[in-house]
Amino acid sequence: MRLGVVEPSAPWPTIRAVNIAEIASETWAAKLLPPPLRRRAAKGAGRGKYDKWGRWLNGAEGETNGKITNEVIAMHARRVPWREITQLAANDSLPAPGSYWWEWVVDCYVVTQSIAIRRQLDQQANAISLGRMLREMIEHPGAVTRELWLSSWESEAEHDVRRANRQWDEKFASAADPDSLNPELPANDLRALEVGARQMREYVNRHVAHMDRRGSKSLPTYNDIDAAIDLIGMIFHRYHGLLTASSYTQLEPAWQDDWAAPLRTAWLPPVERRRR
Repeated sequence: MRLGVVEPSAPWPTIRAVNIAEIASETWAAKLLPPPLRRRAAKGAGRGKYDKWGRWLNGAEGETNGKITNEVIAMHARRVPWREITQLAANDSLPAPGSYWWEWVVDCYVVTQSIAIRRQLDQQANAISLGRMLREMIEHPGAVTRELWLSSWESEAEHDVRRANRQWDEKFASAADPDSLNPELPANDLRALEVGARQMREYVNRHVAHMDRRGSKSLPTYNDIDAAIDLIGMIFHRYHGLLTASSYTQLEPAWQDDWAAPLRTAWLPPVERRRR
């Protein structure tokens, strides 16, 4: 199926389980956006889970970003060239509309994004993902407190402390214990993640990572992949703020260079036709 005639709500063409390396390495993703402010050094004991989750987002000492942040930024970044390429593909004047090249482009984007979404749903004990982080927050409700939140702020000025307390009360505090995280937040967000990206998980499990004889009743659409990325981005914003006291203004990059520059030059010479 030609990429240019696939509607956003149309099912994807048949996608083979190709072995595609991650398009966005950690080094590449780290260049897209400036890192948020670093948290101050830990004070006191009992910060184990809180600091671990912070490293998953903010990175360990010497790292620009954590693994979850790199993944989330990369999946948002891939949407930028994808939108441009789909607009190009809609141009009927392009040569070779039935070329396998278009199918290869679809494979690269869909498989890479689907696997990236699936990784954030993983809740296994050895996983580093939003799903695992939310699961651990549910299992350890006392691991995030007002005191830890306040210690994450760069400034100890009185007006900043008041602002930090106000944000905690408005966004994170439990009604039963105002100094503890509202346990309904991670529970509701994990449920939303599981439900909102359920079709993507099934697609990867049955069609990409494995060849399942059950198949699927229906394949996801391009809109489904966008909706799953938007949901992941929303949840990421909440917990990045909670664990680092900082935030990104946007997750899609403002490119500092011309990412499409390689497409502005002919890659191959024209094919010479044989004379009869």
